[in-house]
Amino acid sequence: MSAPTVRRPRARRPVRRARLVASAGIVVVLVVALVLAVELPSGGRDHPSAATVQRYENAIIKPVKDWGSVEILGMRPSVKDLLGGKGTLPPAAVITESQAWVAAFAHDRALIAAVRPPVGLGPCRGLLLRALDKYVEAARGFGRAASTPLAQRRPLIESAITTASDGDKLFDQASAVLQRARLAAGLTVSPDFPNPQLSTP
Repeated sequence: MSAPTVRRPRARRPVRRARLVASAGIVVVLVVALVLAVELPSGGRDHPSAATVQRYENAIIKPVKDWGSVEILGMRPSVKDLLGGKGTLPPAAVITESQAWVAAFAHDRALIAAVRPPVGLGPCRGLLLRALDKYVEAARGFGRAASTPLAQRRPLIESAITTASDGDKLFDQASAVLQRARLAAGLTVSPDFPNPQLSTP
């Protein structure tokens, strides 16, 4: 009489192990995809898209232009007024104007700060805000000069001019960041900002 045949249980461990490995692989893929979605919201690019750049520029262009008009039409002519040129505004008028410049720059700064920049344009906003801080300081400097006797004004005026010039340089650097982002996105150089080739990175 032959020995009874004993059925051996099927080896299930390798199958279970394979399923665990496959499941772990899926989890890893999902995690990597999530990280990329968070780190690269521009669809995997290391720079914003053309539409995103234009949207940001459109959001900040109005306060930037207002800021420029205050500087060119208000602050620059005040130098002649403060030096006591013929037919210039009296010091009291310059003091009042300087207060209006400070308020205007502070308002423009708040508008620019409120706009969230896309990936790659954070430095642009930071430089713009630092530039406006310089202009606020310069406007206050012109106000102090206006409240100082004529014979003692020149050093205060020169200091305010230097501060405004520092603001100009920061603005040029911010413009360079924006212009390079435009070029990287396939756009042409914006006429509303200095050319990056003429600006310091």
